[in-house]
Amino acid sequence: MGRGWTRIALSMAIFVAGCATYPVNPPLKQYNPAQGYRYENLTTTDPNKNSEETFIILTFSGGGTRAAALSYGVLEHLHKAPIAGGRKTLLDEVDVISSVSGGSFTAAYYGLFGEEKFFRDYKEGVLHRRIEHELLLRVLAPWNWPWLLSPYFGRSDLADEYYDRYIFEGRTYAQMPTKRPFIIINATDMSLGAQFSFIQDHFDRLCSDLSQVHVSRAVVASSAFPVAFTPITLNNYPKTTCGYTAPRWVASGLQDFAKVPSRYDRAKTWVSYEDAERRPYIHLNDGGLADNIGLRGPEVAITTSDSSWSLLNKVNNGVVKRLAVIIVDAKPQEATTSPTADRSGATNATRGFGRRRTTNRHIRIFMRSTFVWRQPKTPRCEPNLSRFLPPSSCRRRMWNFSSGLRRRSLISRRNTNGCFAT
Repeated sequence: MGRGWTRIALSMAIFVAGCATYPVNPPLKQYNPAQGYRYENLTTTDPNKNSEETFIILTFSGGGTRAAALSYGVLEHLHKAPIAGGRKTLLDEVDVISSVSGGSFTAAYYGLFGEEKFFRDYKEGVLHRRIEHELLLRVLAPWNWPWLLSPYFGRSDLADEYYDRYIFEGRTYAQMPTKRPFIIINATDMSLGAQFSFIQDHFDRLCSDLSQVHVSRAVVASSAFPVAFTPITLNNYPKTTCGYTAPRWVASGLQDFAKVPSRYDRAKTWVSYEDAERRPYIHLNDGGLADNIGLRGPEVAITTSDSSWSLLNKVNNGVVKRLAVIIVDAKPQEATTSPTADRSGATNATRGFGRRRTTNRHIRIFMRSTFVWRQPKTPRCEPNLSRFLPPSSCRRRMWNFSSGLRRRSLISRRNTNGCFAT
């Protein structure tokens, strides 16, 4: 009798494993640049509070809980920074938030739920939640093992179910507010090492409809660090199914290998998605693998006319008069210490080793490419933004938090006393 039940249980497990699959991103019925989640389709609820004359971009880096907490603190202090005689705050003027990995929790939550719910619920609902502990319990739960045995369902899909239910309330991109700021959640196409963003411009290349994709799916892809999490899979549909045509800059970019190699690389990456027969599936990992500060998309918009929300065009047309890019980088500022023989700290430090060098190089390149922008044509007063930032002691404390998602005490009131408003 015992062996009989064992065979039945094994048969059921094999059956479930064979049926388990990832949530499929739906096809796009008809390509239409006037529809979908794009910057140009967003409005502002109050032009007196958010105008494109002052254009503010925030980028949130990776770094697990540390990144999520630091980006929360920055939003909180921008919210307390009055401008225009107190009629609005710096946060009201934020137009774009680009994020990767741990910073994507903050960006997605703020963009999806808005200012009031964000400042009321985010600390308890996300920062104080024992996410890593909860995910580990789900992986160890025997009833989930048949699903995890499937080649089409992995640990990231299990995390997606948890985030969707307990953090993002089952909401899709169709429920993302149609007002600024524009939230760009970035992952990495593991086949190319290129950035892939959860915006309709990028989903157009797959002939897929982003509006029906759950926001939790974007956050999981953005934070799916290899080994700990499995890749997130997207279906790539034939372009004849939706009538998609590539932007005009792509054809000219393919001719720019000698003049502008970076533009050639972007164009080559773009057209790689057009052959759905050769690339029927796209596998995504942690966005920090391609760009750990979320700056690449904004950089293209600032320095070229290739982006659909090109700031270069907006400046030339006189729409944007002031531009601020605030990079919220949660990388540790001090060397990792090893007070014990426990090697977990060394493993944690190894995760960010290559990223720190890449981040610094990327910022230097960005500064050089925007040098002309920063040359004043007439004398001007530079704002002292440091008075809106947390005290230096708080910043040092935040920089040296562990990047794991497991310890509630990391962002407890005791450790952040005086750093965040209560």
